[in-house]
This record gives sequence, structure tokens and C-alpha cells, in this order.
Amino acid sequence: MIAKFDKKARSGTGKGLKKYLENGTKNDRDKKDTRVTLLGDIDILQSAIKLGHNKGYKETYRNIVVSFNEDEVSQRDLQKIAQTYIEQYTKGYESDEIVSYGEAHIPKIKYKMKYNKATRKFERIKRKPHIHLSIALYSPKLNKKLILNSNDKRIYDINLLTRKLELEYGFEPVKQKAISNDITQVQSTSKTLNKRKNIKDSIDKYIFEYINQIKNYDDLKNRLEEVFNIKIIRESTSKAKTKSITILYDNKKIRLKGDIFHYSTFDKARGKLLSNENTNKEEIKHVDSTYELENLNQQLQDFNQKKITYINQQNEYARRKAQEKIEQYNFQELQQIKNRFKNYQSKIYYEIYGRSINYNLNGFYIKQYEDQPNNMTIITNKEKQIKVIDRGAEITLEGDNLKEEVKISIELCLAKGWELEDIESNGSEEFIEESKRQINILIKSRNQNMERTQEKYPVINSIDKSKTIVEQEYNKIKNNVSIQNKTKKIDNKEVSSKKDIRVKNKIKM
Repeated sequence: MIAKFDKKARSGTGKGLKKYLENGTKNDRDKKDTRVTLLGDIDILQSAIKLGHNKGYKETYRNIVVSFNEDEVSQRDLQKIAQTYIEQYTKGYESDEIVSYGEAHIPKIKYKMKYNKATRKFERIKRKPHIHLSIALYSPKLNKKLILNSNDKRIYDINLLTRKLELEYGFEPVKQKAISNDITQVQSTSKTLNKRKNIKDSIDKYIFEYINQIKNYDDLKNRLEEVFNIKIIRESTSKAKTKSITILYDNKKIRLKGDIFHYSTFDKARGKLLSNENTNKEEIKHVDSTYELENLNQQLQDFNQKKITYINQQNEYARRKAQEKIEQYNFQELQQIKNRFKNYQSKIYYEIYGRSINYNLNGFYIKQYEDQPNNMTIITNKEKQIKVIDRGAEITLEGDNLKEEVKISIELCLAKGWELEDIESNGSEEFIEESKRQINILIKSRNQNMERTQEKYPVINSIDKSKTIVEQEYNKIKNNVSIQNKTKKIDNKEVSSKKDIRVKNKIKM
């Protein structure tokens, strides 16, 4: 397997990324591959990328493509591998501080034809499963850009992780030729990195093969300098938790870690390797892999410790501010709960409609008649001359306080999940004008809140992650409704002032 990065920084709003994942380069994604979502939500990712773009980020997201030599990889393994790469690449950040997305492409078309420039012929290439991972560089929670370093500086730890996963899952390494021919690969085949890896692998294999001939620690150092033409320039102290030596190879400093590389722990490490001397080839291969896996884990641990410390230092202020916002939000929510039931009628209203009403119900009487069609509910206040009757699909106004009755009626519409934009008012001109006036005020206030929320404090709801809290408050199921007003006498003339606020039948349930 291999992990590949983009050669160039990815900018823009993420629209192209989403289009590519969903449709492919030739609008043939559904024909070529089966898409399997492994983590995150692509719409949330695009929203976070767009926020970074709006802030003027030159680079708004990162891509990682993980490819396999195997023809089949289980969905469970794909999910674990995707999560592992995201965690490693964003090491130091909490899961709620990043916005990421991953999906696997499982080939439906098993082969493709590719032109070989060397042979000047088309070759039949077998297509393999692969994973696309994307990370938005803007953190909505921290309200700042993630510190992930450039891709050429992340090759080291991502390659360590790739080798580690190959050993853990038993995957076949991708051939060097396949890597160098891949145009999306970014510098992961650099000579420096390959030399570093090759010399480490060679030394490990030499020690394992000749451990029975290596007499002591000094003998090991002499052999390494002679066989590999290296120079040992530094050794760890006895108090160091991780024993190691630093060698100079091709003018590059390389650190070799393990108990075998210190005089105080050499004998114990040698004895452990000798205990497996007479095992068969499969056991030797297993011991070799285990030894290498321990080294990989140690190297990753050392890298991650430095990374975590640095990220924590850089984000201390942003995290404190984010926590203050969360605590402030929780306090406000608690106050709303305390103030929700200022009187008994507010409690009855909440029990009927499942939400609080933005209206003082002191002096009101609310009664629901379960024996009536649609559980008819009456809201009255004799002193204020208010009477509103909720008949389910119809709300009628039978009082003489037009302004207050309209306000209560609109609150009922919202409690039922009806959209403000879809409400139509029918009745007297006075009623229609008052209804439109109040509805327009609410729409304007809602839109302003949505803009402020998305621009400054984008909060992703845990129930529906594709919409903000403000959007969820108003994006409810649409129903048919009418609010009617009784017939009145105006200027001693009988005027039909039947008033109804009716939702357009846009959604059929």
C-alpha cells in the first residue's frame, strides 16, 4: 500500500473536490466504482473549505490517497485505515477541532487500458481499491487555520505509518516502479528518504542474520562501520529511555533506535534475538516483522510527541476562547430552560407543541380537546380579547385583538414546523397587511442570524451535521394550514373577513 499527496496546494471552495468524488473526471464514477463513505460528511467538509476560502486562505484543504496492491479489502479495514491516517495527519488536534471526510472507491470495472510510452503500446492494468481522504484547513471550533506543515515535511511520519499498517494487516508493499510512475505522488520517492529507509532496513536485517556472530556491543559498532561504511557520531546515555545511536551516512544524520544499540542493554537484546535462532523461516519472518514494527512504533511515538507539544502550544489561546464560547452557550441554554416555564400555561403549551412560545402567556387559558378532530386546542385571554383555535390543518382567529392574535398564530405555525416563506394570508386587508408585516420581520431577523452564525461561529449540530443550528430551527416538515378569522361588521356593512394563512403545497408527506 502507499499514501499519496497532492503536488500542489489545493485552493477554492471544495466544489471541484465534491464533483470529482461524486462524478469522476468523465462523469463515469457510478460506472467505474462503488463509493463507500468511511468517515465524515462531504457537505460539511465543503462548508468548512468554503469558510477557509472566504477568509482568504491560499490553501483550503489537503488530500491523501491510499492505494492497495490487494484486489479486495474489507470495509471494516478500510474504515480503520482511513481513521488511522486522519488521526496521524492531524496529530495534536482533537476530533471536534477538525473537519475531515473519507470515502473508498471499489472498482466495478476491474481493468483499464493505459498507454506505455516506453513500449509505445497500450497495456491492460488491473484497477485496485483505494481511499480518498480530505481535510479542511479551517477549524470551525478554533476559528483558525490548522497547522499541518507542508506535505514534503509529512512524508516521514506518513511513510512510517504506511509501513506499520502493511505489517499489521499483512498488505503487500507497492513496488518502487509503481510509485515513481504515479504522477500524483509528491516527493515520497526522494533519494534522501529512500536512502534513509534502505540503510535502516539493511542494518536491521544484518543484525538479525549475524547476531550469533556478534560478540559484544563494541563488536557490533565495528561491524556496522566496516560493512556499511558509516560513522557513529553519537550514542544515547544509560539514563535515556530509548536507546539509540546516531550515524553519519552519505553526509546525512540517521538515528537507529533499539536496546541492541547500547552497551547496557545489548546482552539482553542479543539474547532475545538468539532465542529465535533455530526457528523456521516463517517464524524468522514473524520475528523480523515484530522487531521492525516495534521500531516503527517507537519512531512514530517520538515524532508524535513533539508534534502534540507544538500543536498544544500554538492553540492554547484558541482553545480557551472556544471553551468560553461553549460555556457561554451552555449557560444561555440553561437560562432558557429555567425561563421556559414562567407560568403554568407555558408548561401546558410546551407539552402540547414540544417547544416554548415566544410570547408571555400570563392571564391565558389553554385547553386541548382530545375528543375533538385533530385534538383541537383553544388559546384564550378574555381581558385582552384574544381567542385562537388550532384545528390541526386550520387555525381560526375569533377574538378582537388582531395584532396579538396574528403573533400567536405565527408562533403556532412555527411550532408545527411550517415555513415562514410559504405562508399566505387571506382575509381583510388589515389582517393581510399585519400578517405580512410580522412574517417579514421574522424572516429578516432569521436571515441575519444565519449569516452571522455561518460567518463567525459555524457550529455543526450532532444530530444533523449538514445544517447549522439556525437552519435546523426553521427547516421543518411542511404541511397544509389555514388561519381563518370570523365574519365581522365594518362600517355597518357585512364584510367577509375570512382570514387564512395557508402553506403552499410544496411537499407531500
